[in-house]
Parts: sequence; C-alpha cells; structure tokens
Amino acid sequence: EEVDKKMSKGKLKITAADTLLPNVRAAEVNSKLAEINKQIDFTKIDFDWLDIKFKKETIDIIITNLTDKSDKLFERAEDILAKDGKILILTQVPKQINPGKFKLKSKREARLNQTTYSLITYER
Repeated sequence: EEVDKKMSKGKLKITAADTLLPNVRAAEVNSKLAEINKQIDFTKIDFDWLDIKFKKETIDIIITNLTDKSDKLFERAEDILAKDGKILILTQVPKQINPGKFKLKSKREARLNQTTYSLITYER
C-alpha cells in the first residue's frame, strides 16, 4: 500500500533494465497493462555500463533474475548501491553466486512446475 501511494504521487524512481531488448519491451508491455508505465524508465544496458548510467550510491534496490555474470553485478553494485541498499536475486543456480563484499541477508526457495528458484537477498 505504501508503494502504491508513492507511485500514485510520482515519488518513486524506477528503472527497468536488461541486456536484451526483447526483455525490455516485454517489461514495457506488462507495465502498460498494469497502468504504471509512465513511472518507469526502460533501458537496455549491460552490467559493464551500470556504473556509468547511475550515479554513485543512488540505487536503493537492485532486483534481478540472475543467470550469469554475478561477479560483474556485485562489482558494479559496490559503486551504485546506496549504503543501506539491497540486492534481490531470483535464480535457479544459487551455488554460482559470488557476492563479493555483500552479506547474505535471507534465502527462500519456491517451485514453479518442476523448477526450483531461490530468492536471495544481499546487503552491505
């Protein structure tokens, strides 16, 4: 409810980013269906450019479906994530994650059909 109130007042700054343009377009379509597309900035960007796109310590939360390149994500997050920021990762391969300087806060598992996913939260 708090997030909905902030969104209706335009107080949230949300960026939806992906390395693949079809994923960005799909997010745009879904946001239009949910009638929140005007409050989200959509961009195609690679992990290598995150620290160029975003200013130092300006991101509160990074939420991603991580399949690979986790080392790059955590390297870039060290610069752009706020001091009390968090990283939430949805993954099928949690054993491959190297969080660098970030600490594990929580880990939950969920199943969809025959696939098990982990939702992992890291913080500084």
